[in-house]
Amino acid sequence: MHRLFGKSANELNCYALRLRINHPGIVRLFIEHGADLKTGSPLAWAFGKKPRRSLVGILKDLMKKDPTLLVQATQALNERIRAQDEKWISLLLWIGADPRLSVDDLKMDDR
Repeated sequence: MHRLFGKSANELNCYALRLRINHPGIVRLFIEHGADLKTGSPLAWAFGKKPRRSLVGILKDLMKKDPTLLVQATQALNERIRAQDEKWISLLLWIGADPRLSVDDLKMDDR
């Protein structure tokens, strides 16, 4: 596993996505170095809690490569629906989130 800043990409993954780093190049760097995009639903958190427009392209590309990320996109969609955020509801639908898919809720207040 590659190391960045003395830590593995997986260790820094939560930091990068949950603390809302919004520079696509930095996020792509984490992904290229093996960041875990599944454990803990980091993409759902990134787009569900405080979405960044600069990362939309990354999520769309990732969903083309890995359709299982549809679950996280849909979790983020559910959070944006609860927040009544029409802009992000539209963007997440465009990315490919499925409003008919049954997914677990994110407990947004826990983090």
